[in-house]
Amino acid sequence: MSGAQHSSCPGCRLDLPVRDVACAESSAERAEIVREWASSVWGAWSRYHAGVRQLVERFLGP
Repeated sequence: MSGAQHSSCPGCRLDLPVRDVACAESSAERAEIVREWASSVWGAWSRYHAGVRQLVERFLGP
Protein backbone atom coordinates (compact mmCIF):
# COMPACT_ATOMS: atom_id res chain seq x y z
CA MET A 1 0.00 0.00 0.00
CA SER A 2 1.52 3.27 -1.06
CA GLY A 3 2.03 5.70 1.79
CA ALA A 4 1.51 3.04 4.48
CA GLN A 5 3.51 3.57 7.61
CA HIS A 6 5.03 0.88 9.78
CA SER A 7 4.84 1.30 13.51
CA SER A 8 6.25 -0.55 16.47
CA CYS A 9 3.80 -2.76 18.30
CA PRO A 10 2.36 -0.58 21.10
CA GLY A 11 2.32 -2.50 24.34
CA CYS A 12 3.44 -5.85 22.91
CA ARG A 13 4.99 -8.28 25.33
CA LEU A 14 8.65 -7.84 24.61
CA ASP A 15 9.47 -10.36 27.31
CA LEU A 16 8.35 -13.20 25.00
CA PRO A 17 11.32 -13.54 22.65
CA VAL A 18 11.18 -15.91 19.71
CA ARG A 19 13.88 -18.05 21.30
CA ASP A 20 11.31 -19.05 23.95
CA VAL A 21 9.30 -20.66 21.17
CA ALA A 22 12.37 -22.41 19.79
CA CYS A 23 13.43 -23.64 23.22
CA ALA A 24 10.03 -24.94 24.33
CA GLU A 25 10.33 -28.48 25.62
CA SER A 26 7.09 -29.74 24.09
CA SER A 27 4.68 -28.88 21.32
CA ALA A 28 2.07 -28.04 23.96
CA GLU A 29 4.44 -25.57 25.65
CA ARG A 30 5.36 -24.08 22.26
CA ALA A 31 1.68 -23.65 21.37
CA GLU A 32 0.99 -21.92 24.70
CA ILE A 33 3.90 -19.49 24.24
CA VAL A 34 2.71 -18.64 20.72
CA ARG A 35 -0.86 -18.13 22.01
CA GLU A 36 0.40 -15.76 24.73
CA TRP A 37 2.40 -13.79 22.18
CA ALA A 38 -0.48 -13.64 19.68
CA SER A 39 -2.89 -12.51 22.38
CA SER A 40 -0.47 -9.79 23.42
CA VAL A 41 -0.07 -8.52 19.85
CA TRP A 42 -3.82 -8.68 19.15
CA GLY A 43 -4.60 -6.71 22.29
CA ALA A 44 -1.82 -4.19 21.71
CA TRP A 45 -3.16 -3.35 18.24
CA SER A 46 -6.85 -3.49 19.22
CA ARG A 47 -7.31 0.27 18.92
CA TYR A 48 -6.47 -0.07 15.20
CA HIS A 49 -8.78 -3.00 14.42
CA ALA A 50 -11.70 -0.85 13.22
CA GLY A 51 -9.49 1.17 10.90
CA VAL A 52 -7.90 -1.93 9.42
CA ARG A 53 -11.35 -3.47 8.94
CA GLN A 54 -12.39 -0.37 7.00
CA LEU A 55 -9.29 -0.59 4.79
CA VAL A 56 -9.91 -4.26 4.09
CA GLU A 57 -13.53 -3.58 3.15
CA ARG A 58 -12.50 -0.62 0.99
CA PHE A 59 -9.85 -2.52 -0.98
CA LEU A 60 -11.13 -6.11 -0.82
CA GLY A 61 -14.85 -5.70 -0.21
CA PRO A 62 -16.98 -6.78 2.75
